[in-house]
Amino acid sequence: MIQDGILDARSKNSIFFFSYKLDLFRTFIYEKIRGSEFFPV
Repeated sequence: MIQDGILDARSKNSIFFFSYKLDLFRTFIYEKIRGSEFFPV
């Protein structure tokens, strides 16, 4: 039971961390595209 709880918390944390990194990545890509001459948006 305790192991399951720890595993569940870890997976939730990793999902949150992954979504956070994905948001940073998306913002970075968006800024690059918006600031680039090749991709006028």
